[in-house]
Amino acid sequence: MIAEHAELSKVLHSWHDVSRHLGTAPGAEAEVATLTAAVREQLARHAGDEERELAGRFAPVLDRQAWKGFATHMRKTAPGWTLKFMPAWLSSVAGPGERGGVPAPPVAALFRGWLEKRQRAAFGEDY
Repeated sequence: MIAEHAELSKVLHSWHDVSRHLGTAPGAEAEVATLTAAVREQLARHAGDEERELAGRFAPVLDRQAWKGFATHMRKTAPGWTLKFMPAWLSSVAGPGERGGVPAPPVAALFRGWLEKRQRAAFGEDY
């Protein structure tokens, strides 16, 4: 995970540096497009790796009460946008055997369109 974070940081810094020259340097638009594709690919790969890593390490050792305490803590301390994002996102990635564990199913359904709109804006139609 540390190596992935370092690689992601490098490509994000490159994207930022090149994006500052949009409209003023020839070729900047093409370079930003190339770097955007790299950022998207690395984020998607990393999110999948991180999900498997965390689920594989935490799920077997944390009991139901620990997860409930974690969920309560998150509700109390998380920024407001995550309360819309997390249930909708978890619902979108949950497999059939995991759907029962998605918190706030009505909130997930309510914000599904909101999430999809943002995913399309960030990643295009093939998110």
